[in-house]
Amino acid sequence: MAKKRKITRKHNFVYDNLISGLIYMKKSWKFFAVAVFLILLASLIGYSGLVGIIFPSVGKNIDSYVIKSVQDIVKETDGLGPLQLTVFIMSNNIKTAFFGMLSGIFFSVSSIVIVIFNGYVLGFVSQKAVNSPINTEGIFILWRLFPHGIFEIPAILISIGLGIKLGLYPFFVREKGKGFFSLLVSLILFLALSGIIMIILFSFSGGLSLGNSSVNPTDTFSNLLNNPAFSFAFYILIILSFIVSLVIGLKILSLKDREIVKGILADSFRVFVFVVIPLLVVAGIIEGLLISLVG
Repeated sequence: MAKKRKITRKHNFVYDNLISGLIYMKKSWKFFAVAVFLILLASLIGYSGLVGIIFPSVGKNIDSYVIKSVQDIVKETDGLGPLQLTVFIMSNNIKTAFFGMLSGIFFSVSSIVIVIFNGYVLGFVSQKAVNSPINTEGIFILWRLFPHGIFEIPAILISIGLGIKLGLYPFFVREKGKGFFSLLVSLILFLALSGIIMIILFSFSGGLSLGNSSVNPTDTFSNLLNNPAFSFAFYILIILSFIVSLVIGLKILSLKDREIVKGILADSFRVFVFVVIPLLVVAGIIEGLLISLVG
């Protein structure tokens, strides 16, 4: 009698991780819902100008900052070809999404701030587009913005949701008191290490500007960040300080609780690599082509 051949499915690394990431997203839907709620709320506030109505001086300062940020991006992308523009958009979005997720581990504060700021900018820019003197389409002009955000906005919101969940990991461990203490220790260490890095780099930029008394060290530091090599080194140092702080903080937890947190981190990075990055790559290609073709 012939032996039955055992049928096994060949595992695919990308497919398996994508499915695992989608399952984790399904389990974490509440955190993504929070991110969606926050960006909608911030967008409405930005569109309505509510901050300026209640707090005129604060609203004016925020709006000026948003306008300057948009102008800086326009200036930075001026003259870029389609390929360069696509790479710029992709790298900028991936960087924003990555830090939106990773920085959220400290009590979710950074993730929440990032989604609120981006929501406010979205509402503010939409309001300016609708009320522009050259706009003949009224509110329907916003449909033109739809292709730009169809992939980008969901990807950013997924990253923010991951960051919010990361920052609440003490609620998922068994010894919650130790969980909060470990997170606090990690935060203090990270701030201390980041402070040391910033002091060293500011001293370096200050030394560069000594030859010209009219040059502000802060401006010199900002210009250095525009240098790809310096910027790369800066972010690597910040990420390393983050890793060191997190590892030391997690040592406070029991072995089982440590594994729980590591599982949350692993699932978050899995979603980021196999869901967020592909979405942002597609978004970068679409936006780069649209901006190049129609402006």
